[in-house]
Amino acid sequence: MERSPRPEKLTIRRKPVLIGGALVLVLAVTAALLVLRDDPDPPSYREQACALPSGTLDLAARSVSTERSGDIVLLPRDPVVLRNSERESTVGAGPDVQRIPLVFRGRGAIRPQEAATNASLADIAPTIAVLLRGSFQAEGGRALGEVARFTSSALTRPPPRLVLTIVWDGIGAELLEATRGDWPQLERLTREGVSYPRATVGSLFPARATVASTIATGSFPAKHGVTGSLVRVDDGAVVEAFGRAGPAVSLLVPTLGERWLSAAGAGTKQPKTGVLGTTPQDTTFSVNGGFMHTSDSNLDPTAVAHSQTDRVKGLVDRTGFGADAATDLLTVVYPGVELSETEGRLEALTDNVRTDDDELGRLTTWLDRRVGARRWVLVLTADRGRSVEEHPAIDERSVGAAIDEEFGSITEAVSDGQVFLDRAALTSEVSVDAVARWLIGRTMEDLDAPASGDVNASDPAFELAIPTATLLEVKC
Repeated sequence: MERSPRPEKLTIRRKPVLIGGALVLVLAVTAALLVLRDDPDPPSYREQACALPSGTLDLAARSVSTERSGDIVLLPRDPVVLRNSERESTVGAGPDVQRIPLVFRGRGAIRPQEAATNASLADIAPTIAVLLRGSFQAEGGRALGEVARFTSSALTRPPPRLVLTIVWDGIGAELLEATRGDWPQLERLTREGVSYPRATVGSLFPARATVASTIATGSFPAKHGVTGSLVRVDDGAVVEAFGRAGPAVSLLVPTLGERWLSAAGAGTKQPKTGVLGTTPQDTTFSVNGGFMHTSDSNLDPTAVAHSQTDRVKGLVDRTGFGADAATDLLTVVYPGVELSETEGRLEALTDNVRTDDDELGRLTTWLDRRVGARRWVLVLTADRGRSVEEHPAIDERSVGAAIDEEFGSITEAVSDGQVFLDRAALTSEVSVDAVARWLIGRTMEDLDAPASGDVNASDPAFELAIPTATLLEVKC
């Protein structure tokens, strides 16, 4: 692989000037020679990591593993986002991605309040476990005491017959703040339950498979093993974590559903678990013993949302979810809107909020009548947030193409801020380290990413490009 030669020392020569009949060489006051210098060395891995906003390094460490993640972790420079051919890859520690709604509502069982404590998606499963009169040691999450505690009054109440978890796709807290007044049903349920204004996703790469696994297990990706849409499996292959053929990888920790079914034993009243999802990645919610239903992806989000509510109602009527004392667990995912055009972004997101909020009111009102207003618990959250504004985007395919142009065909995939390299093609010169150091020096123009607003073509594309193994070792 050829490299550009180092620039040579450049001598600036001045034209001789005749003064008083004699040749005099006019010397510059400052210097006779100027040196063209190389670009400054790229920041070291430690400099990159320690320059990240507070808390980002911890988010990153709980989000990856050397066994299953990509070989290199990328963070685009704010406000740039990553995008692939199918979706906007929401990667980062910024509030537009991380901040999410989190509400627990259970009439008679949960005392309404606005909690001042931090919370994350990993706290949902341990909290539901306490509502079921159980507990487990989660790898990251904790039971939220504002929702459920082992008190004498709590233990004398019968457990809920149904715990319904609703997951909104891409409707984060910042979007809700920008559309205040467009979600009266969520506002009502927030007043009736415990809300967590400081709730966050809690991991750096909130792909659907990753988030679903976190909600289902109470653990972060580094522990449950689903570190992105794509993961590396034991034989070294890079595969889709949850495809249409089913899970391609095993979770490294049990789900709440598995624990609950196991604890219930073989009694006459067996609890039911299941999920009504919108993508194959939602399979995680129903691992071992539950069922899975994926909505028709050809329908628009409004139609899918309405269909999801109707399916819940039909399911409760047909199978008896919430009909007896054995608490049933059901998760329903409502779809997000695909944002492929720059025009009308806020309008499209606002319509999405209104639709999901309408369905929330329709479903909760029906369940209050069908199951009993004091006999079921609602958990509402989102898988991640999305920016209200359109930001410059780097196509992940362009990143892979640029790597291959520079180093040869060594890229297996770039997905959710992770670069998977063909390890068999690496050498001492073409190494993970070499690729990472090269990537941190790339500009927006280098990756065919359009400039926009305050982002120029010559601006650096990434604020972090670091080998995964190094990320887990660096200390600030």
